[in-house]
Amino acid sequence: MSYPIVAYKMTPSLDFLDSLAEDPMDREYGEAETYNAWVYKPTEPKEIPWSGTRGTIPYPGPEPIDFVGFLDERLHQTDYLYVDDLDLKPIISKRMLYVLRSLGEFPHKVISTRIYDYGFQDQGRKNHYEGNTTPPAGEFNEDYVSLQLLEHVDGIDYDQSEFRFRLNPNMPPYVTSLVLKEPVGGFPPIFRLDRIGEDGSLFVSPAAKEALEEAGIKGLDFLEYEGTRAQEASTAS
Repeated sequence: MSYPIVAYKMTPSLDFLDSLAEDPMDREYGEAETYNAWVYKPTEPKEIPWSGTRGTIPYPGPEPIDFVGFLDERLHQTDYLYVDDLDLKPIISKRMLYVLRSLGEFPHKVISTRIYDYGFQDQGRKNHYEGNTTPPAGEFNEDYVSLQLLEHVDGIDYDQSEFRFRLNPNMPPYVTSLVLKEPVGGFPPIFRLDRIGEDGSLFVSPAAKEALEEAGIKGLDFLEYEGTRAQEASTAS
């Protein structure tokens, strides 16, 4: 059965890297497909069980969070950075955040970041293995933030979605076919799903996708998702 498109899963795109000149650092470290080598994770207060930006407990640590990345033309070709730390995704430009905020309310916390030049890769690697959270010296970029969504949306149509149950009964089932259930009034501009939640994937509403594209926000891939609507479900029952 076919349903209307009610949301899009949003992921960072690396396609633009093909059009850029090769960086000698790529050959040396073999990491041309990523932006960041290491993340300088601050010490987390032990009394606060922070579970990363995919969770809803507000980030309790110090700011800004420091990264090592590219400060050449690559950084200006995308508004959505690929990062090597799941706890801090997504890292988006302030310009992209402005577009999302202009579309409506969604509970969130913005965590400031500094991205140091990739030339400090050796220092970053050494600090990472030694557990040193001292940021590197040198030039940095502050045009990006880490976005934490503080509420998850109960947006799965469990009657229409298909699941594969695992051998371990204590683990949630694996979603084989996800059908969303759009709430009354529509989805917020950007959201994560509650419970099964597609492993913390980020979704945007159709209006948000259109606004991001019209604003020229770069470096995004969108995968469409069909869904039922809460009004339709109420009528059917």
